[in-house]
Order: sequence, then C-alpha cells, then structure tokens
Amino acid sequence: MRVFISYPTEVRALAERLAATLRAERHEVFFDAHDIVPGDAFDLRIRTELERTDLVVFFITPESVAEGSYARAELSVAQSRWPSLAGRLLPVMVAETPPNAIPSTIRQLSITRPAGEPVAEIAAAVGGVATRPRARRMPWLYGTAPVLALAPIGVLPFSGRPRAQ
Repeated sequence: MRVFISYPTEVRALAERLAATLRAERHEVFFDAHDIVPGDAFDLRIRTELERTDLVVFFITPESVAEGSYARAELSVAQSRWPSLAGRLLPVMVAETPPNAIPSTIRQLSITRPAGEPVAEIAAAVGGVATRPRARRMPWLYGTAPVLALAPIGVLPFSGRPRAQ
C-alpha cells in the first residue's frame, strides 16, 4: 500500500519513526524529509505523491490543523482527490488538540488516539486499512451494462433475433 504521512515539523521524529516502521512492513511510504531532494519542486512533488497514494496518515496536532498550515494544504488535496475520506485518511491524534480546531471532515472520521507506543499502534491501524477489502470499480462494465440489457429484446443487431426490415 502507498502511504503518505502528513505531519507538522514539531512531530517530525515521530513521523520519521513511523515511515521506517511502515517501510519495514513492506508499505511504500512517502516521507518528504527523505523523498524530496534539493532541486525538486516541493509543492508539485507533494501534490504528485498525494495523487498516487492509497492512504494519508494525518497527524493531528494544534500546528497541523492551524489555518495556513502545510498539513491543511495536504488535507485539501486529499479531499479534492477523494469525495469521501473514509478509508483513505487515517487521522491520528498525536498531541492534544481542541476538538473545535479539527476540520469537520476529519471529525467525521474515527480518530486514532494511541494509548501506548504510538508508532506500533499507528502501524497496526495502517495494516488494518491495508487488509480491508475495497470495492473494485469495473469501468468497463458501465459501458457494457446498457448494451447487455438491450440485447435480449432484439434492439441490437447481434442479439440473435431477426431484425425487422
């Protein structure tokens, strides 16, 4: 699973430990401090990685939910990608944050609140999301369903019934 870690600078060490743990568990992790090299277009790289990720781990702290924070910008990109963030955003309370400061789109989700070792609990939560079955879309089916529905009533030339001339 491709995982993007969204965090404020104040908890970088925790995010770095999580990235190392998730990589050891065979997840593909984007962690800006390791994956963006000097000369990269920072904003473009962040947006690109958010577009290709399967799950965003969002660290909730007073700094990450503050208006104008970069984490809020990352949250906006995720919201524009997925109309529903359920199963796509894993919000984790890593520092006590007033509930009214947390964006409503996050408050609607189950917020993980580690009681023990946070990296172990967050990694377990990511593993739970990774093993949860997702509904698979079959875009090819949408185009063929009307055709298949019309075939038995003789509307289409390949239906097997003679066409009126």
